Amino acid sequence: MGHLLAEPGCIWLAPTPAEAVARAPAAIAGFYGWLRQHGEPRMALPDAEAITVVVTEQQEVAQFGQSGGAVGLFAADHIAVNAADIVTAVRRLGYARRDLLEAVAELPAEALDWAPPDGKRTIRRNLQHVRDAQGWYLTRVLGR
Repeated sequence: MGHLLAEPGCIWLAPTPAEAVARAPAAIAGFYGWLRQHGEPRMALPDAEAITVVVTEQQEVAQFGQSGGAVGLFAADHIAVNAADIVTAVRRLGYARRDLLEAVAELPAEALDWAPPDGKRTIRRNLQHVRDAQGWYLTRVLGR
């Protein structure tokens, strides 16, 4: 997983660290495009081909990506957030929630309840998990 430290929520996945670096420019440009779609104008960014990537920290995390598995904590994660950071994060969670609801609004019940192989969650169960996790994380961020 790659992160743009200057922009909470700007993350992308790749099978290897080298591929994460290779995918970074397109992911960063795409994230800024997503912000603009939601009414957050940003400074003009260069084309993805002109974005330079600097790796500041790398970790190997056992069971990364598995439900309930460990996550990495980086040096930037230990810097205290301020009120503006929290407002930005909550606003962007709202964008993501609206996008997710729009994406599934037209799906038939059969698609929502289709059981994938290997005991994976249905789409409906994943949506419930996201709903429940957002509330849990918000209570941690807001201290309530």
